[in-house]
Amino acid sequence: GLLLVLAAGIAMLMLADYSFAAQLWFQIKLVVILLLLVNGFTSGRSAAVRLQSLLSGSNSYPDQEVVVLRNSMKRFQTAQLILFAIVVVLSVFRFS
Repeated sequence: GLLLVLAAGIAMLMLADYSFAAQLWFQIKLVVILLLLVNGFTSGRSAAVRLQSLLSGSNSYPDQEVVVLRNSMKRFQTAQLILFAIVVVLSVFRFS
């Protein structure tokens, strides 16, 4: 879905003859979308790998690891939600 948003932004640039590229709100929006991708591939991927290892039962201290994983996933999801909200706000309230 995020790649679709990025593709839509690039398509919007092409349709508008790249006039949005000079506007600050659009530049910030594209940077935030790239931050979403980076956050998903770093924090999200590491949390998913830890969750898979926890579910496989190879950990000897599951309760402690569950608390750490839960906190990590809460931070990741909160960061993603804030970044998505910033993208929506930048899309709705365009400024120069």
